[in-house]
Parts: sequence; structure tokens; C-alpha cells
Amino acid sequence: FTVPTTGRYFFSTEGTDIDSVLYVLDGCSGEALGCSNLYNQGIYIFDRVSLDLTAGQELIVVVDSSDEPGTFALQIVEVPDSEFGRAWAAVGSDTPTVVL
Repeated sequence: FTVPTTGRYFFSTEGTDIDSVLYVLDGCSGEALGCSNLYNQGIYIFDRVSLDLTAGQELIVVVDSSDEPGTFALQIVEVPDSEFGRAWAAVGSDTPTVVL
């Protein structure tokens, strides 16, 4: 994924039907920028990562499974720079995120 404009981006596996693991790497260098692996007492909870990124930055976004094959969904959304947008993104600002 190449970041189109500088800003905060929200990565989510909402809609995934497996115990997913989501991580975002800084291009091919492999430095982890964010990771989320949430699972709660047999209930799959979608993972989310929120990052401040720069236009042109190249990322590798990985959705993996903790235990089984299956289908996954991946959303990448630029969060608006507004009070609402910052509050919305803050839910996923610490990785791994707990509140989902």
C-alpha cells in the first residue's frame, strides 16, 4: 500500500471470519509500525491499527490467521483531521487495541 496523502490511517479486519492477525510493516525493510491480534474467550474480535503516515510511504499490510484458513476483510481508511476523526482514530491508536 502506498500512502496517497499525509495523515492518520485506520487499518481494520472488520468482517473477517477467522482469528486474524493484522500487522503493518514499513515497506520491504520489515520494521513493524503496528500490530493487532485480538481474541476473547472464543469470540473473534476484528483487529485494528491506527497510524500517522506520510504521503508516498510504502507499506506492507499483512492479514494472517492465528489458527485456521478462511476469508478475511481489510479496510484502509484515511481518518479526517477533525475532532471527531481524531476521537474515532484514537480507538485504534495503541496496538494492540483493547476496546473494539
